[in-house]
Amino acid sequence: MEYTLFLNICMIGRLVYLFSDGALSRLQWMGMITVQLLGLLCFQWHLMQLYCAALLGVVLIAELHLQQEQSERHGLRLFSFLFLMAGSSLAFAKDGLTLAPWTTAVGEWVQTYSALIPSLKPNIWQLLNVILLGMLLTANEVNLIIRLVFHMFHLEPRKVVEEATSRKMVLTAERDDQEYNAGRIIGILERWIIMVVILVTNQLSVVAFIMAAKSFARFKQLDEKVFAEYVLVGTLLSTFLTLVVALALGNFYFSFSL
Repeated sequence: MEYTLFLNICMIGRLVYLFSDGALSRLQWMGMITVQLLGLLCFQWHLMQLYCAALLGVVLIAELHLQQEQSERHGLRLFSFLFLMAGSSLAFAKDGLTLAPWTTAVGEWVQTYSALIPSLKPNIWQLLNVILLGMLLTANEVNLIIRLVFHMFHLEPRKVVEEATSRKMVLTAERDDQEYNAGRIIGILERWIIMVVILVTNQLSVVAFIMAAKSFARFKQLDEKVFAEYVLVGTLLSTFLTLVVALALGNFYFSFSL
């Protein structure tokens, strides 16, 4: 549970990437590293805390240096997460980091005195922790993979303008940021629904419902070949990656088979 909590804290800080496809500002960098370093206070004092802090610092400095040289940053950001996930796992091995007493005390106090949060068994807290991990993974890290694929194969949506002479609608080389951002929000919502339903109810039929609803909403726009390719690739890749994350979390953290 401790490792899952640490990953959740790190990914909460990394949510700044959701709002910026370009280079991050210094304020955004400071916000991300502050959240991640403060999260280390949730664990009892151990030398591995210094190791994790150094790991976060290395990732931050590397990204700050390399982002200026990269025109496409999604791959760099994805690699930094994989490096952080693999490196930090060493800190939670046997005799590694454990929850600080104050963290456990706060959790018990909230359960005792808050009517909004009932008394939950440890396995339910673990379930909620894993669901949060899945939602954060599918919100940001899966989004990075999809954006990277779009960029590599030139599938980003393009603006459509009316040609002055022929009065026909033609595609331009400029990216349609409004459609791109709308697709990001729609994708996150559909992945969250799939993730939660699969982890909680084990119902894979939700995938068919999501894809049918999305096809119905975009029915007229699918007549455009370029836009249809953008929607189809994005939907299939988004659904596939969400299923991979859900199956992995279900098999590694729970005793039932999805």
